[in-house]
Amino acid sequence: MERIFDYSPILRKYLQKNQEIKCDACGEVQSLDKLESLKLFDMLCPACKKGTCSVSNLSRKYEAIIKDINSELLLPNTELGILETLYPEASGLAAADIAGELDCSYQLVGKRGKIMAERGLVEREKNAKNRRIFFITQKAKEEYFDQNSDRKLSVPD
Repeated sequence: MERIFDYSPILRKYLQKNQEIKCDACGEVQSLDKLESLKLFDMLCPACKKGTCSVSNLSRKYEAIIKDINSELLLPNTELGILETLYPEASGLAAADIAGELDCSYQLVGKRGKIMAERGLVEREKNAKNRRIFFITQKAKEEYFDQNSDRKLSVPD
């Protein structure tokens, strides 16, 4: 038995998240579902009636920002997850606790934590029970969390 699946809604949702229609005169952004209507009127902007709307891919729009990212700051998902887990914790966490949050093994967290400690992103200390506890460093907080409001992309939901 053959089943036919309509991929149109999935593709439309993807395109809406990755493309935008913008006027070159007033900067008004139109929704992707208005594309056919805009084509009927030679892409004339409905907001200002002067400019021409064009479809742009968001990956091209943010290409310069992406190229400016310091490659040394890029982290694998596991390491970024470790930082995100440690960020709100003032008292630090054991590898098993972090692993529970990330759904991975405590051995992986321990191995990645050692690498991150060498890079100055986490501190590893032993507690009274001789368990290794991980803390996020000030350097990691500054680089990845605190002052990044200017690095956020303005992508609509």
